[in-house]
Amino acid sequence: MTPISGFHSVIDRPDPVSRVAPPTTTRPKTTAAVANSQIATSFDRSGGSAPATPSSSLALGAVAARNAEPYAFRMMKARVRKAIGGVGILVFLGVYVWAAATLGSRLPNQWAIRLIYYAVVGTSWGLPLIPLISWMSRGP
Repeated sequence: MTPISGFHSVIDRPDPVSRVAPPTTTRPKTTAAVANSQIATSFDRSGGSAPATPSSSLALGAVAARNAEPYAFRMMKARVRKAIGGVGILVFLGVYVWAAATLGSRLPNQWAIRLIYYAVVGTSWGLPLIPLISWMSRGP
């Protein structure tokens, strides 16, 4: 005698499934939108964007130097901003730790004063870094 567990008839005779055709009108629209979003742009004199040609993207720095317009330069990439910010954080923390230790050694030799000083100094190092970190994480 075999044990009965579940309905074996579903395995033997599955219910019919109606297949749905994939959407064909959406794909051409999204393909065109993706292709348009990948076109490189450069700034013209009016500040608007126009499709860039290989020669115009290479000559962008020369156009900016010639016209002396600050908006003609390309924005800094996120990778460069994060690298500069990381070096800036390391330099700031080195100077901050040196200054905090130097000032801490000049405090009176009382445990309560040193406890308060190192608690405040140890937690407030991040406040001056907030503008730098927000600049680093700014969008492209």
